[in-house]
Amino acid sequence: MTYSRRESREALASLIRARSTIAQHVYSYLPSDFGGESPIVVVTGFASERPRMTMRGVKTTFHFIVETFILYADPTAVPPWTEEDAENTMDALEADIASIVSDNPTGNCWNSLSYDTMSAVSKVTIGGVAYLYEAIPLVMEVL
Repeated sequence: MTYSRRESREALASLIRARSTIAQHVYSYLPSDFGGESPIVVVTGFASERPRMTMRGVKTTFHFIVETFILYADPTAVPPWTEEDAENTMDALEADIASIVSDNPTGNCWNSLSYDTMSAVSKVTIGGVAYLYEAIPLVMEVL
């Protein structure tokens, strides 16, 4: 059976949704607005490798970016949500995702799941709201 990147992306998002103890919501696409939710995880496709068929078959590889978004600060929240809270939550969410990847090197539609390279952190604005953002690149070899 040949899996599509969509099926693999949705399976990865479903795994994170089921196993994450920190993410408030997990999307298999990038919404234009989070409606105040935080922390958020988004799984997006990045690239596909579909080499030529050989006698050994084909090893299709999909590359994904697991994106995390954590509200940067909200001084009006009770208790106030600070920049330190955001940084601590980002670190905890990264560890949460690392554990999920480590615990699931194989799955229903993949032979291997691992980190592609190092993650990158920045600040972004979505829907007029500032978030800490981390892009976690993963690579998946499908069945």
